[in-house]
Amino acid sequence: MTYSPTADSFTSDQETIRRSVLPTAGVIGVASGLLTVWGAHDMRETLVVLGVIVATLAGVYGFVLPKALSRETAPRTALTLSVLAVLTVLPLFWSGLPLILGVAGVLLGYAGRTAAEGSTACTVAVGLGALSAVAYFGIYAMEAVGV
Repeated sequence: MTYSPTADSFTSDQETIRRSVLPTAGVIGVASGLLTVWGAHDMRETLVVLGVIVATLAGVYGFVLPKALSRETAPRTALTLSVLAVLTVLPLFWSGLPLILGVAGVLLGYAGRTAAEGSTACTVAVGLGALSAVAYFGIYAMEAVGV
């Protein structure tokens, strides 16, 4: 990835995103965990889904994002995360995957938006990731009001 003349801006954005990875993972974990507890049918289901959430958070926010932020793979990885998030909204919303993957795609896409190459993919990743996060909360909102 070749970066624009505002390389200092990219480095600054990248560092800001890097510092926000763990706090974001915490917020996403709490939000998806609370919705899981609220929507689950029994304790077994709750524990299984919470395990999936913790494992996915650890993999995505502990491994994938830090690696992608330190390499030139940000656009490709951001787009992959966001597309996976959109694809999991309907069949797997209960797993927290749309929120976890979508927000990760947004973070990584935002970090790479000023790149000379791949900035379009990063912009698309931000849009798709945000869409999947909104859809995730929308499904739970519809369930709450009985739709």
